[in-house]
Amino acid sequence: MNETGRAFRTWILSQQVAGTTPQALDEDHYRIEVPTATAEVNLYPFDDGPDIAEYRITRASDGEAIFFLHVLLDDLARAKELFGEMSDALEDESNHTTTRVLLCCTSALTTTLFANKMNEVVKAFSLDYEFSAMSVDSALQASEPYAAIMLAPQASHLRSQMAEAHPDALVFEIPGKIFGSYDAGTALRMLLNAMSENALAARMEQADTRI
Repeated sequence: MNETGRAFRTWILSQQVAGTTPQALDEDHYRIEVPTATAEVNLYPFDDGPDIAEYRITRASDGEAIFFLHVLLDDLARAKELFGEMSDALEDESNHTTTRVLLCCTSALTTTLFANKMNEVVKAFSLDYEFSAMSVDSALQASEPYAAIMLAPQASHLRSQMAEAHPDALVFEIPGKIFGSYDAGTALRMLLNAMSENALAARMEQADTRI
């Protein structure tokens, strides 16, 4: 460990990132945890040269590394600069809100499979959406907030009850052709269009009240 490495270790512990102080697991490993992600600074010392610093952020929801780089720890200013970039990325991730969407059918068996496919699609396009499934009876009693509730065809007759139980959610039916073929891509486009139209209608309503 050289002087730059020692100074950097001391400096890390004096920082505030996303409202929290880095935790020293030992003298070579530091962690910063927020509800949505975990940041790490891992240092690899060498007797005959500068340390290597590794910066990593792992998203809590799926375990994916969303920030990852290594740098030779021979320039303290550069090490601090990269720490700042990691901190900014962690702040951004901690401020992200995930749009939660619920899929419902009578037993939640088929909608669980459909929700998994929807999650695969949004992950492929890096969209901040999360799909889950629940039986209609459970959904009518649920208190968790959802941006939208998508009903399988066999549950479409309960649309008005679901809308009454979740007045802040956009409630609509997945057409039988789309649901029956597990066409998650088309279902996602339908959802995004419906949410966009709903947001536009809300803005127009707000504008009308100001006139």
